[in-house]
Amino acid sequence: MGRTSRIRECLSSNCAPPPLCRSGLDFGNARSYFSDPLETARRFADLLAADLTSKKVACSLPENAILSLIGWPDIEGSKLYERPDISVRVLDACGEGNGYARNLMSQGVQATELPLTAIGQSCATSDVVLIEAAAARPDGIVTGSSALAAASTAKFFGVDVWVVVGEGRALPGAIIGPNGLVQSGLPMRADCPVASELLRPAF
Repeated sequence: MGRTSRIRECLSSNCAPPPLCRSGLDFGNARSYFSDPLETARRFADLLAADLTSKKVACSLPENAILSLIGWPDIEGSKLYERPDISVRVLDACGEGNGYARNLMSQGVQATELPLTAIGQSCATSDVVLIEAAAARPDGIVTGSSALAAASTAKFFGVDVWVVVGEGRALPGAIIGPNGLVQSGLPMRADCPVASELLRPAF
């Protein structure tokens, strides 16, 4: 079940919206958010449903590309069925590899499940390694524990590494250090608002 389905299920059962619902919206009017959190959650679910990231990934892959990805990604692989010319190597993580490989094959995609121990060989001989970010900033990403090994191997062998950052996952470029709150020098979109409660002084 994807993020959008989980949020919609939550809304239909009238339970409290998940914390995820804060991301990806226009928070210029914070009062509106707190006065109607369910409407904010519905808007966010619509935003996720309309996210074109997965389609952009599929369209941007080179012709007849061999790509490696880890586990069952939320976004990066959902439109790969539109590219029957590519070959996908699914590295098993958390027991999800077999199910995702079968899902791809049922949609006509050439997919092979590989154990995580094959991460080096798989990434070294691919055309593209896809890594999905749960959250991203200009200076780093939050992703699965095996992604660093995949990216490092790919970089060593000159293989392209694409980081997939879907709607609501790009964090603001502000950082806190010895000089206080400053903006990162690396340009990047930000569709997740600053959490002001995290910027309060600690006592």
